[in-house]
Amino acid sequence: MDTDLTFSSRRSPVVCLHGCVASNQPLASNVGLDILKRGGNAADAAVAIAAALAVTEPCSTGPGGDAFCLFYDANTGEIRGINGSGRSPRAQTLDFLKGRGYTAEAPPSPFDAVYVTVPGAPACWCDAIQLFGSHKLSLQEVLRGAVELAEVGFPVGEVAAHHWANWVAALRDAGKELGGDLLIDGHTPRCGQVFRNPALAQTLKELGERGKPAFYQGRVAQAIIDVINRNGGVMTLDDLSSHDSEVITPISTEFKGVRLWEPPPNSQGLAALLLLNILDSFPLKAMGHNSSDYIHVLVEAVRLAMTDAQRYLGDPDHVTIPLDTLLDKGYSNQQVQRISMDRAMEHVEPGLMTGSDTVYFCVIDSQGNACSFVNSNYMGFGSGLVPKDCGFSLQNRGANFTLCPNHVNCVDGSKRPYHTIIPALLTDCATESQKPRLLAALGVMGGFMQPQGHVQVLLNMMEFGMNPQRALDAPRVYVHYDHKTDQWLVNLEEGVDKEVAEELRRRGHKVNWPVTGHKRSQFGRGQIITVGIGGTLLSIKLIIHPGSLGLALLPLALCCIVANLLLLFPMGEIDYVQQDRLASYIWYFGGLGGGGLLMLIPSVVFITLGKCDCCWNESLMMCGSVLAAVVGLLGSAYCFVISGFILVQGPQCFTSKGWSYPFANQGGRYLLQPDTWSGCLQPVHIVEWNVTLLCLLLGLAVLEFIICLLQLGNGLVNAVCRPCCYKQEYSLNA
Repeated sequence: MDTDLTFSSRRSPVVCLHGCVASNQPLASNVGLDILKRGGNAADAAVAIAAALAVTEPCSTGPGGDAFCLFYDANTGEIRGINGSGRSPRAQTLDFLKGRGYTAEAPPSPFDAVYVTVPGAPACWCDAIQLFGSHKLSLQEVLRGAVELAEVGFPVGEVAAHHWANWVAALRDAGKELGGDLLIDGHTPRCGQVFRNPALAQTLKELGERGKPAFYQGRVAQAIIDVINRNGGVMTLDDLSSHDSEVITPISTEFKGVRLWEPPPNSQGLAALLLLNILDSFPLKAMGHNSSDYIHVLVEAVRLAMTDAQRYLGDPDHVTIPLDTLLDKGYSNQQVQRISMDRAMEHVEPGLMTGSDTVYFCVIDSQGNACSFVNSNYMGFGSGLVPKDCGFSLQNRGANFTLCPNHVNCVDGSKRPYHTIIPALLTDCATESQKPRLLAALGVMGGFMQPQGHVQVLLNMMEFGMNPQRALDAPRVYVHYDHKTDQWLVNLEEGVDKEVAEELRRRGHKVNWPVTGHKRSQFGRGQIITVGIGGTLLSIKLIIHPGSLGLALLPLALCCIVANLLLLFPMGEIDYVQQDRLASYIWYFGGLGGGGLLMLIPSVVFITLGKCDCCWNESLMMCGSVLAAVVGLLGSAYCFVISGFILVQGPQCFTSKGWSYPFANQGGRYLLQPDTWSGCLQPVHIVEWNVTLLCLLLGLAVLEFIICLLQLGNGLVNAVCRPCCYKQEYSLNA
C-alpha cells in the first residue's frame, strides 16, 4: 500500500442553505445531514456523526475514548460545553505506580493498561442530546445511522486504511487477542474493502435504548473491567458507574474584533488563548504569511504558551489554576518582551509532548445553533485493549499524566489528565447587553498541534484574508519538544519556502524542512464552518448589529416629533395656530409624520431584531427589517423634502404690508440675508424660530436616512446569510 498519500487539496468552499456539516468522513457527514433533515438540531447531528466516526474510523475514535463539545445557542447567544473526559481509576495513585517500579524517568509504556482512563465519550453523547438536543429525536434515532453502518458495513477510505495500518501494532501486542475484532482475518482493511462491526452495532443499540447505564453498568462495563484487569490495570465497576460529564463554561480571549472560545482546563484550550494573546502584539499582516519573521514570532509564542500550559494545566478538581492571571493582557505583554526578532530564546522549559489521533467535526443547523465537537482515543486505537463483544478499543489518555511528584498533572486516583482535544467557536465581541454573534465553528486535530492549528487557521483568515478552505489548505508549522535531542523542533510543512527555513536556522531554530508525504499528518486535519457571505470573517465583522441601529433611530424620531410640534407654536404662542397664520407646508407634518411617527416603525423592528440571531429561520425576520428600512427611508425623505420646502418658502408673518409670505419668491436667498428678517413683525423672531427648527429637522432626516440605508444593506446581507462549510480530508490537504 502506498503510504505517501500524495494527493493535494484543490477543493473550493462548500456553501449550504439550511445548515452545514463538516467532518473528515463523507459517510459520517451524511449521517449528520440526515439528522438535520429529520428535524434534529446541531447537537443531535454532532452526536450522530460522533457515533458514525466511531464505526468508520475506530483507529482514531470510539466509545472507548473521550469527547469535548461546545454548543452555541442561537436563541440566547449562550455558549456552554461538555467536558467528556474520564478519570483515572481510584486505586491508580503515584504510590501504586512506584510500587510497580515506575518512575518519571521510566514510566509505563503509553499502551499499558494502567493508562486506560474511564471512557467519557458515551456519557458526553447522551448529555449533549439531553442538554442541547432538539428533543425531537430520541437517542436511539440519533444513533441509528451509525448502527446501520456497523451492521451493513462500509468501504474503508484511504486515510482510514492508512491510520489503521499505522496503529495496528497496539491491537496485536501480547495479551490483546481481542484486537482481532477490529481486523479482517487478522489484517487491517485495505482501501475500499468493506468492514463490518456487528459487536459495535450491538453496543450502540444498547446505548440508544438504555442510555448511559447501558455502557457504564452491565455487560459492556463488565467487559471493560475484565480486559483491563486481565492486562494489569486496576479499574473497577465503581470507577465506571460513578463517571459523569461536566457541564462547562468556555474560556475566551479577544483578538482584533473577534472572540475565540475554548474549553477550560483540564483541556489545553488555554494554550490557544495564551498563544493568541502573545501574537496580538505583533504586526503579523505586515510580516507576510509564512515569512521568516512571521514563523519566528509564531514559534517563540508557541514555546511560551505551551510551556505555560504544561506547567499549569491539570484537573481543576485537584489543583488551582490561575486562569485570570494567565489570560490577562498584562501577562501576555510580559511574555512578548521575552521574544527577540534576531534570535531564538535559549531557555524555555518544555513539557512532555506526545502524538495523538483524534476526530473533529462541527455542525450548524437551520436555527443558527452550532456544535463544535472532538472525539478521540488519544493514540490511534488507544491502549489497543478491546472489550469482548463490544467492538471498540479503550483509550490510553492516562499516558498524558506525569509521574513527577507535586506537578499539577501528576497521576492520582480519580483524576483527569491534561487533555489535548479542544473544539472551538468564534463569535464577535458583543457588549454585555448584547448576545455574541456566531462567526465560526472550527477545530484542528492532532494532539499538541491543536492549539497551534486553531491559531494558525484563524490568523490565515483574520490577518491574511484567506477564505476558510484556503486557510486550512495553507502550509502549517508544528512546534514540539524533541526529548531525544532536548531541543524544540520546528516542523515546516511542504510549501514553506526553503529560504525561510534557512533564515530560521540562522536565528537558532532547529528546523525540520520540508515535511512531506504521510509525515504531514502531524500538522493535523481540520474543519471549519463559517457564517456569512463568501466565507470571510471580515465580511461578517462588518455586519452592523440591528439593535444598536434601532436604539440610535428612536431618539431621532422623538426629536423630529418635538421639533415639528414647536413649529406649530412659535415662541410658545397658540394664537397663530388658531388664526391659521403658519406657513402652509407646516401642515404637511414632515417632522411629526415622516421623521417622527413613521420612523418609529423601523426603530421598533430594528430593536426587536437585535434580540434575535439573524440567520437561517430568522431570515424572514431580516426580510421584515428590509421592509421596515424602506419605510424609514421614505419617512426620512418625506421629512427632508417638506422641511426643505418650508425653509425655501419662508414663514407667513405680519409685515408693514400685512400678513404675507415676504420671502416666498426669493428661492431661499433670504437665508443668507439675516438683516431682512426683522421685516417680520409678528410672530416675534419667527424667521429665527423656523430656520433653527427646520435646519434641525433636515439634519435629523439625514441621520435617519443614513441609519435606514445601513440597515437596508445589513438586512439584505443577513437575509441571504448562509453557513459555509470547509473541511480537510487529511493533513495532506492542509
